[in-house]
Amino acid sequence: MKVLKSKKRCKSVILATIFVFALLYAAVVDADDTYIDFKCGVKWFEWEDLHDTYNGAVIPDAETAIEVADIIRFHMTGLGNVKSWPLQQVFYDIEEHVWIISYWKDEGGESDRTVSTSMCLNIAVRESDGCIVTIWFDE
Repeated sequence: MKVLKSKKRCKSVILATIFVFALLYAAVVDADDTYIDFKCGVKWFEWEDLHDTYNGAVIPDAETAIEVADIIRFHMTGLGNVKSWPLQQVFYDIEEHVWIISYWKDEGGESDRTVSTSMCLNIAVRESDGCIVTIWFDE
């Protein structure tokens, strides 16, 4: 009798385990490839399936690109007087759809516009989403 009860108990445990895994699998894998992550409680989805999203250029013009680059430049620390460098050039790369904003400090007067070595800050901002692509110093 004890052997029979332990076999029934073992069979019940196995069936319950299979049932729980089946429920978890059903909750995790959905027909539309979405699932719920039970660890953090976040529902994941495909970004392409979002509706009513903005598809235009986030940085449509030079003025907006300058505003974004200024925010980045003013929050750069440990680089000396980068915050005081004036805006010198704004360039739009047609092929990459990126705004390149350049700041540098003039070493000469108004008539002598020489730029000293390593004194040019460039910030590239992507037109479509406003992402800072890269920041680099130039000669």
